[in-house]
Amino acid sequence: MSVSGDGHEFMEVKKRLGGGKSPGGDEREYDLGTKKLDGTLHAKHAFVTFENSKILSAGEFHRRFQVKFPTAEMFGSREWHADGTSHYHVVMRFPRRKHFTNTRKSLLLDGEDGEVVVRVSVNKSIRSFLEGTQAYCARDNNPDTFGTWMDPRTRTGTRAKQKDREALVESEPRVRITPRTKRKHEALAEAKRNYETKRQKLRETDPRRIRLTV
Repeated sequence: MSVSGDGHEFMEVKKRLGGGKSPGGDEREYDLGTKKLDGTLHAKHAFVTFENSKILSAGEFHRRFQVKFPTAEMFGSREWHADGTSHYHVVMRFPRRKHFTNTRKSLLLDGEDGEVVVRVSVNKSIRSFLEGTQAYCARDNNPDTFGTWMDPRTRTGTRAKQKDREALVESEPRVRITPRTKRKHEALAEAKRNYETKRQKLRETDPRRIRLTV
């Protein structure tokens, strides 16, 4: 197995998750705690399975994946089926949230036509998500791993807690404010400031008058 990155972190996670092995490859033993997506992806982290891949070399799959997603971090592995076909698991981390309306089409490499299963973190810290999914890729001392083990160590402090709260709901769509709505909010805020200014001036000239019509 070839794993680049923090080897110490990798061994610690394997020890905590029972040696990194799973009899029969049972996903439940790794508590992935994820939700399968259908169609749309809006997330920074994702655990992707590429079924029935035609790419036989894990190194070639990794190279082509890097070409398609040059800014993404990744750690993955290849698994063989009894019928001689294979699939790949890839844990991905983008620099910022990605939004794909057609996830399968956006993630498939050229020449591939298999199914694509995408899972994201739901009600689970990003640390647990990365540890569980990466350990699942490396289970049973899989010799066909590739990429770099992503350091999931948590941060400390108020800012870190806020980031973790954001991560728990990162797969949910964000509310986008249109320019028209933004201008309306700014106009209302300006009107409120003008009203308060006039009210203050009136109080200074005649304290008995506290009502002002605008």
